[in-house]
Amino acid sequence: MYRLFRGATTGLAITLLVGPVTATAQQVPTVRLERPSTAFEEPFTDIIGLVELSGGRVLVGDGRERRLMMLGPAASEAAALGRLGAGPREFRAIGSLLPRPGGGAFVTDFALRRLLPVGDDGTLLDVLSYPVSPNIIIRGADARGRVYGDVFGKMQQGNFPDSMTIVRWDPAGGKIDSLMKYNGGWSTRVVPAGSVRQVYLPYDTWVLFPESEIALLEAGTYKVGFWEEGRQLRSSMVPWTPIRITKAEEDAWHAEQAGQRPVTLGQPGATPSGQRSRPNVAFAPTMPVFDDERVRAAPDRKIWVGRLRAGSDSVPMYDVLDDQGRLLARVLLPVGATVVGFGRGVVYLAEKNENDELFVRRYPRPAFPRQ
Repeated sequence: MYRLFRGATTGLAITLLVGPVTATAQQVPTVRLERPSTAFEEPFTDIIGLVELSGGRVLVGDGRERRLMMLGPAASEAAALGRLGAGPREFRAIGSLLPRPGGGAFVTDFALRRLLPVGDDGTLLDVLSYPVSPNIIIRGADARGRVYGDVFGKMQQGNFPDSMTIVRWDPAGGKIDSLMKYNGGWSTRVVPAGSVRQVYLPYDTWVLFPESEIALLEAGTYKVGFWEEGRQLRSSMVPWTPIRITKAEEDAWHAEQAGQRPVTLGQPGATPSGQRSRPNVAFAPTMPVFDDERVRAAPDRKIWVGRLRAGSDSVPMYDVLDDQGRLLARVLLPVGATVVGFGRGVVYLAEKNENDELFVRRYPRPAFPRQ
């Protein structure tokens, strides 16, 4: 058994913040998102993906509840799309939501290994099966409709490999291209039950631009490399200062894990009283740069990087990089918020209330001058 640990416009306030204290540090603007332009009223448990549709509507997938919702255009409007099943316009599980060429979205159904297309008006279309082999973890689609994802390397003595291969599948002709490899760190992400889990190790990640360019970000160095067709075009080092892990950071991590994992009697990690015991973990000396699940590419080719922060800091912060890997600005979010998507001149956040319900908020997306 294995356990996976996860670890000057309306609504904007702009100030200056001194960057990391290094020889190359410089002042960059800091933007605080304060007042959403739209506060949608539909609650969610686990927002796994979001794609903006036409007319002010938004498609949202809830992975835990396995439901697909179309919000808007009014904040109070919400309509369920599709239903659970294996029929021609049904789904069994909701994975990533990908922008679809010409508008709309692809909903990844990893249980049935197919894509459910959704039109720009919210109409469900006929499903599209994707290859069984290799086992692709779908993560993005380019402007030509080609689908990108990760493929695991070979298991080593029952352990997950660190090496991941980024592949591209073309639904039009069925061709699969292997583009590049990177270190996904899965040998330490997924460990046998009862084993010591190492926390705050650097896990690299990547994002896709619509033109098919891939940006690979290294969490241990803050190197950003830009690749196309398996060839590196350019790279950049973003200055940063590592955060030392103290008891405050350890306690904050445990609190976050407890909040993310509902516990009932009989589940691993639950005590007879129903209280969750702390998992058996070992912390790294310092934090990596970012949380690899909170790195996203915006339509304007900016990369939003969700930074890890000190245990005493409750304000989420994103670095915004340009397509050369240069730091343009930092964006501060409301407490408990996460970036879940982008649209035409807007950014979408998932914001949590006191009952741990998630709500979609739409903010004007700030424009940043080039450095």
